[in-house]
Amino acid sequence: MVYYFHGTLRCETCLLIETLAEGTLQADFPEELANGRLVWRPLSVDLPENAHFVKDFGLGANELVVIRQHKDGGATWGKVPDIWNLAANPGRFSQRLREEVVRFLEMRI
Repeated sequence: MVYYFHGTLRCETCLLIETLAEGTLQADFPEELANGRLVWRPLSVDLPENAHFVKDFGLGANELVVIRQHKDGGATWGKVPDIWNLAANPGRFSQRLREEVVRFLEMRI
């Protein structure tokens, strides 16, 4: 899963990050999205039902988090680093996200 955690009030960069992430996933992982191996979920942490994610993942500002579910019910997760800095460079942003997603898809569980 790839989550994009954001607040209800969003700036241009917040919206750009979501657009870049969704575009990258659709362009580079269409099969995985279609068959459910990869799931894209933008979520507002300001909604009561999503507030727990702030503690679960130690969220600060808006963040992309990649999660790999294990067969035993556990999970491995990691934040995609530097998304705020990379938003100004869509090519580098996409490369960083792609690398993280591939790393998690190839993970042995």
